[in-house]
Amino acid sequence: MSRTGPRDACASDVALATSRRARQIDALQRTRSYAVFAAFIREGDVRRWVCDALGLSDADLAASLVDLDNRQAELLPEAIDDIAPRTARKLRAIFEFVKVQLRKKSPQALLAAIRGAGRPDALAPEADDAAVPDVESPCATAADLPKAWKLHLPVPPPFRALEKISPTRLDGYARCPFTAFLLDKAVLGTHRVDGRVAELPRWACGNLVHAALAAFGGSELKDAASPSAIRSFLEAQIDEQLAARFGASVPASVRAQGEDLKRRLAHFAVRQAARRAEGWRIVAVERRLERPSAFARPDGTTGSVRVYGKCDRIDVNEATGAWSIIDYKMWDTAPGVAEADGRPRGRVDGTGFQLPLYCAMLDAADDPAFADATRERISAGYCILGQTAEDVVFTAPCVDGRGLDEVEAAAQRLFARLERGIFWPPSPTRAWRRDFGDWLAPAPEATVDEDWIADQETRLKAAEEEGL
Repeated sequence: MSRTGPRDACASDVALATSRRARQIDALQRTRSYAVFAAFIREGDVRRWVCDALGLSDADLAASLVDLDNRQAELLPEAIDDIAPRTARKLRAIFEFVKVQLRKKSPQALLAAIRGAGRPDALAPEADDAAVPDVESPCATAADLPKAWKLHLPVPPPFRALEKISPTRLDGYARCPFTAFLLDKAVLGTHRVDGRVAELPRWACGNLVHAALAAFGGSELKDAASPSAIRSFLEAQIDEQLAARFGASVPASVRAQGEDLKRRLAHFAVRQAARRAEGWRIVAVERRLERPSAFARPDGTTGSVRVYGKCDRIDVNEATGAWSIIDYKMWDTAPGVAEADGRPRGRVDGTGFQLPLYCAMLDAADDPAFADATRERISAGYCILGQTAEDVVFTAPCVDGRGLDEVEAAAQRLFARLERGIFWPPSPTRAWRRDFGDWLAPAPEATVDEDWIADQETRLKAAEEEGL
């Protein structure tokens, strides 16, 4: 006779409860059944989830359930929509909340949110990676998702020659191969995009700012030393872009976002004027650069990939002859910014492939405008566009022309892995949550089809044996 310990019993109970709740969620999303809803809303984790989300007490929820039973006896509903419009106050709020969650969230994300309600160790997609602990308890991580809910991904071919790649994509692959795979439009397509605009997503705000700064860098004002002139130009650019997209009826929430972008750019105008006074002149914006890179494959053949990218901005210092590649980042705060010599200087981690490969591409550029941009003169850093004046900075150089050979060698090892279709394992920092937290909760290992994972693990083992 086998013995079941407390951990095993806990894991079994959680798995059964999770499987039952998964079936309930599936039924609710397909049929909107009132009977399923009535049973679903009474479960312990679901009750905690609803109370947390709506700020209800246990007594509030208990009273609402009594109201629900009374309504059921009166109306004999078959579907949620038969009863929800005829409720009021807290019960109506519960109905509306659940209906919205069923519509907006994937089954996996909904299940993870319910399981995590009221638990401090639960996976929180909005938390920083470093702040999310690994949870080993089977009571917290057990998941028995129906196979139909698994994410069935296309299996990459055994080999596909890599012809071109951008430093940004390579950086993303190095951070989390699995996320890089999912971000490929050929994998999931574009059906996840929501065309409804209540407010602009963060990437769209970033695009607005980048477009305004690109217009500034290509205008007659690019060498201006007047903060007010720079600010006026950038504010007009934001207004023009919003008008072009929305016409005269810009949603109120979008107008508020536009004002936030203008505040950031007003702080930028001050920093830009100061940078110009230090001798820095804008040479190019949104400049495409590229260089070929040869690499050795495990079978002894040689591959060749075209590394290409678009630099947000390239500056030269008229006094020193130094060249600087600037990458704009719209972060709310500037990590590591400290006061030095009476003014903010940025210190951020410049590790990765993007900035070093930009330096290498500028060094190899066959353009008379960059004839003096030799490796020993090139550095790269960020312009951080934060929310406050203190968080808008041009950072100190994060990388320079030294050490580029080592970076390129590391990149070449990743080229060989990409050709072998290796996109596993996910990043230990759970980088996948940013773009796919709603699809992959509670974790990719639990939500991706087992056959796809097995194929990836076989490829990974073979690559490691070959020294990749």
